[in-house]
Amino acid sequence: MIHVSVSLVDGGLQEFMENDSFVERLYRLKNQGYEGRALVHELITDDWGAPPLHVRISGKTSKGHEIDEHIPYS
Repeated sequence: MIHVSVSLVDGGLQEFMENDSFVERLYRLKNQGYEGRALVHELITDDWGAPPLHVRISGKTSKGHEIDEHIPYS
């Protein structure tokens, strides 16, 4: 499983688990040129109470591939 952690500007933290399709979508969007704020909006949401500082995506896919991505929200 993939762990997604969103650090918010107000000090809050949102965490949730995702599956391999989330990672596939992440890499597809990155290959299309998305990064930073635009990548977060496409991948997760653009509907934040307090906006994120950054998003960390980590874990191991079902095929055993390690992932550790840090996406600054800028």
